[in-house]
Amino acid sequence: MPVRINLLSEVIAAEEEKRNDPVKRTIWIGAFGFFLVMLWSSTLLFEQMIVSSNLAEKKGEWARLEPSNKELRTTTGAIRDGMEKITSLDRLATNRFLWAPVLNALQYTMVGDRVQLVRLNGSQSFEVVMPPKEKKTSSAKKKKEKPATSTERTLLTLDARDFGSQGDQNFNAFIAAIGKSDYFKSKLDAGGVKLAKLLPPTQQGGNADKQYTQFTVECKFPEKERK
Repeated sequence: MPVRINLLSEVIAAEEEKRNDPVKRTIWIGAFGFFLVMLWSSTLLFEQMIVSSNLAEKKGEWARLEPSNKELRTTTGAIRDGMEKITSLDRLATNRFLWAPVLNALQYTMVGDRVQLVRLNGSQSFEVVMPPKEKKTSSAKKKKEKPATSTERTLLTLDARDFGSQGDQNFNAFIAAIGKSDYFKSKLDAGGVKLAKLLPPTQQGGNADKQYTQFTVECKFPEKERK
């Protein structure tokens, strides 16, 4: 039986041993892992470049739109302020105090010919009250400031003469007639009509037979707050 001798068996065994070397396998695995890390880093860098490019584009677009946006905010604020002023003027025109009804009601309060109205004075005053300023903080949102308010005070002053006798006290009858008037009853608070001044009897034209008593009546209307 013939004997076969493989002269390359040692070379083949050496090559097989090199192929199965764990160190070499580890180097290959490490190289492949490094390649994956570099690929992942390159992907992240590329994505970052895209995001930075988009951000720069948006910043440029905002810089172009900012002047128009600022102008729009200014115009909108001016329109809002104008509308608020128009609303306030319309409210004032609608709810303002009217003197014609006062004069109309007053003519029905005369006590015959015993009381003569000498002078009528109607006055109105407005006290403006500014709202307290709120402390500004960096974290707090900007709030709309409260508008100023004004307090309206209306006073009707009547100077008249009582030509009756002192015992009649027609000035009290005149005050009572004002208090019973439907208009003044609905517009004045309790105690809104009072005798403000009463002078001693005075002779008319130096005639002792014709005397009158000068007196003053005040009608104070309720205060109204206007915004």
